[in-house]
Amino acid sequence: MLNKVGFRVIFPAFLLSIMTFQAFMKETQAESITIPKAINLQKDGLLAQQQGIPVLLEFSMHGCSFCEQIESEVLRPMLISGDYDKKVMLRKVMIDEDTVITDFNGKKITYDELASRYKIYVTPTLILLHGNGKAMGIEMVGVTTIDFYGAYLDQAIDDALKQTSIAAERTNGGSPAS
Repeated sequence: MLNKVGFRVIFPAFLLSIMTFQAFMKETQAESITIPKAINLQKDGLLAQQQGIPVLLEFSMHGCSFCEQIESEVLRPMLISGDYDKKVMLRKVMIDEDTVITDFNGKKITYDELASRYKIYVTPTLILLHGNGKAMGIEMVGVTTIDFYGAYLDQAIDDALKQTSIAAERTNGGSPAS
């Protein structure tokens, strides 16, 4: 049986080991989460419209250290938290891959052609779109400082949600309250 002194030494060490294990598991989980690649934007766009949320495209490329930084410090934690599931649909576009996908209009398009359409020349670039692929005019080009990147992205998503709800009201002839 432990005396009071032994308990006071062992219990904090036990708690510290549990906290360290939890932190390790959370970090491991964050590393295993990947940003879903854009494959079928027509399907994604329709789903985004049904849910009343914008589509967020991350334009990235292999070897881009800033791309990896925003993924590990901002985008993956967004996915893990679940707080953005009903706010935005996130998809990744690797502009240096020869991937052919289904565009918002159902036609086949390459990642490079998609990047050209939205005039993407710098990675990382995040753009917010309506479910039909129309740009909202909200984009984040490059990374100046990671410290405020998450806050800027939150504001951009909130602005996009407002645009999405206004567009939905126009399409549906106004809100039920009007």
